[in-house]
Amino acid sequence: MSEDEYVRILKLISAEIRNRVVVAVGEIGLDYKYRDVWEKQLSVFREMIEIAEEAGLPVIIHSRGTSVQIMDMFLLTILKR
Repeated sequence: MSEDEYVRILKLISAEIRNRVVVAVGEIGLDYKYRDVWEKQLSVFREMIEIAEEAGLPVIIHSRGTSVQIMDMFLLTILKR
């Protein structure tokens, strides 16, 4: 996905949240199968979690072989509060 496509998707998500169409953010997550884009996965996952948290929405998580990393990320988020 190009950066322009990603920005368009973020704008769409934001608009649909404002329109109360979105009831959850997902499927988001991390997948070790795609290690070549690992840093991008982390960045997008963090951003989607922030969007969901700001909107007060649940997330639907994908975690192929990454459950420990995902739980660590959530725990760190909770501890920072």
